[in-house]
Amino acid sequence: MSADIIIRRIDAEALPIVQQLAEEIWPHAFDGVIQRHQIEIMLGDIYALESLENEMNSLGHVFWIARHEHVDAAFLSAFKRDDVTWIKKLYVLPDRQGMGLGKALIRTALEHFGPSRALSLNVNNGNTNAIAFYRHNGFEIEAEVPVTMGPFEFTDFVMTRTL
Repeated sequence: MSADIIIRRIDAEALPIVQQLAEEIWPHAFDGVIQRHQIEIMLGDIYALESLENEMNSLGHVFWIARHEHVDAAFLSAFKRDDVTWIKKLYVLPDRQGMGLGKALIRTALEHFGPSRALSLNVNNGNTNAIAFYRHNGFEIEAEVPVTMGPFEFTDFVMTRTL
């Protein structure tokens, strides 16, 4: 990991940082993938502090924030089910992409959860940039599944990297 990247596991008190990063990142990450009004509604639902706290406290999701050059620039949440580590959320500020933050966060989650058979995630099937990042990092499309995010229905790819 680069010396200018610092990753820290966060508790519920730091979830407003995740919320703020999501509000900044999502309009870029989903531009041309989902409609602007959908982004706003989903951010309000999925990134409400109560929703994030529920993921952390009731569902066992662990959250990390990556700082790059003194700026909170990325976040990841993950959990382990059976012998598979699942990435739930992975987002990087647009101007910090390509600097190793996503890879460093993935490594951190894998180290935290210990040995796993695989690393898996869901990604919107129209999010070509994210799909390309995951393919570049050894993930393959395993399935196509319907998902509900907030009040909207989408289709995701389940992508998996065998470990």
